[in-house]
Amino acid sequence: MTLPPELVASLRCHDGVELDAGAPEFALKGPFAGVDGIGQNTLFLRSIAEDVEDLYHDKDEDDDELNAYWRHEWLLITHGIAWDAQDGLFVTCRAGDDYGRLGDYFNEYAPSFSDWTSLGEALSAFADALDRRLPSGGPVPLAVDGALIWEEPTRTVKVQPTSLLELAARTPEPDPEPPRRQPEQPTSGVHGHRSPWWRGGSTGAWRRS
Repeated sequence: MTLPPELVASLRCHDGVELDAGAPEFALKGPFAGVDGIGQNTLFLRSIAEDVEDLYHDKDEDDDELNAYWRHEWLLITHGIAWDAQDGLFVTCRAGDDYGRLGDYFNEYAPSFSDWTSLGEALSAFADALDRRLPSGGPVPLAVDGALIWEEPTRTVKVQPTSLLELAARTPEPDPEPPRRQPEQPTSGVHGHRSPWWRGGSTGAWRRS
């Protein structure tokens, strides 16, 4: 196979991403694979394709680039979300109009071409997303605790201004608070009281009852 020049230049620059906790991922395509990872994942998918070729391949449509479970000329260049060959971004090395084009692969669905026509275009969009927090293939990059994560963008919904008077008119009146109970007077025990003047003793004296 003849590798696309952009893929060769990219691998010479960084040779993929080191797979460890917090490894940066390319949107929902997973981390970029190095030469070893591309070779291992691609050979694995080729072996699977040999077993299911009759189910996915229509011999009457040989010229259709996507008419296959996995083509021999495809290279899986990202590790996917689970860091294995179950999904990811592939580049086609098949000669023709689609040479060097990127596609989305997921083992439960038919492969499809992505919106990026080349790896260089995808890497440029990736850099813009990190630099200006722009969506890249849908999700938006965020930095959380020193790690790169991707989040689906949220839409800001503009609401019509509401009059405070209208809001007050629609708000029911609050119920009045229930009356507080008065504390009951004790009925037993020793209590001090002021002795009336007609029972003797000096005014202001206290006796026990």
